[in-house]
Amino acid sequence: MMHSSVNYWIALVIDMVGGVGFLSLGIARFQGAPGAGVAAVFGGFLAWGAAEYGGHRWLLHGPSSVVQRAHARHHADGAALISAPSFLGVAVAGSVWALVSVALPAGLAALGVAGLYAGYNYYVLLHHTQHRHRAQFVRVAGMAALERAHRTHHKRHVVNFGVTTTWWDRLCGTYQSETDSGPTRIRRRAARPRSALLPVR
Repeated sequence: MMHSSVNYWIALVIDMVGGVGFLSLGIARFQGAPGAGVAAVFGGFLAWGAAEYGGHRWLLHGPSSVVQRAHARHHADGAALISAPSFLGVAVAGSVWALVSVALPAGLAALGVAGLYAGYNYYVLLHHTQHRHRAQFVRVAGMAALERAHRTHHKRHVVNFGVTTTWWDRLCGTYQSETDSGPTRIRRRAARPRSALLPVR
């Protein structure tokens, strides 16, 4: 299913609708100051950067698993339409909302999840554009640096796990510019690539 182009496009649509759905739910159920609602959406959006970095570094490049092997296929062919099952994004968002609603009012939790979902959708569109419309992508102000960082990730695999931002890579010591050989510990890790990540481009 993850390697189906139909699944890829359906997942894209479902996740866009899911993000709007959580935003609508949050607005309908939120009972608080407007500033708090806006802060919840913004906070969720910012939290996506950490989730993206952690998921990419420790799941997609982690121990052998279904998702790790699917990601290895993406490294082998960046233009392949590979996506998580179309229902997974909504299921994960619903689970996060249920968990957060234990500690926070349901409306506020839904707004936070809407922000998280917005970050995820931004990531999906950005990543899609990086691999399939590179010439247009690099013309957009600020995007060329992200594209170079992601290209470096595809060459070296153990650096630049962030797609939408380089903040977490810089904070965690895994950022590497296109021309830099990187920190010593990254060079050592790069010298011993995981066989599970092969084939790679």
